[in-house]
Amino acid sequence: MKGDPKTGASEAMFTLKAGTPFSPHWHTSPEHVVGVSGTMLWHVKGRKTYRVGAGDYLYYPSKAVHWGKCAPGADCVYYVYDSKPYDFHPAER
Repeated sequence: MKGDPKTGASEAMFTLKAGTPFSPHWHTSPEHVVGVSGTMLWHVKGRKTYRVGAGDYLYYPSKAVHWGKCAPGADCVYYVYDSKPYDFHPAER
C-alpha cells in the first residue's frame, strides 16, 4: 500500500481467490483499477460488465455502485488507486 487511505490518496493491491464474489458497494473517490493476474468480472451499475484481466484498465466515477467476482480458474490480483480517502458504502444493485 502507498499513501494513507484514511486521510488522502492511496494505492493498493488486492487479491481474491478464484470464484470469490464481492458485494455491491460504492466509494466517495473515483477508482482506477488495473488487472495484474486472473480475470475479474466487474459490474458497474448502469453500464456493462467489464472483464478486467492482466494489463486491463477500468475507471469509474465517485459513488458508482459496483460489484463482481474473480472468475473461476485463477486467483485475481488487481491494483486500485483512490484519489480521496478510502471509504466503503454497501449498496443495492
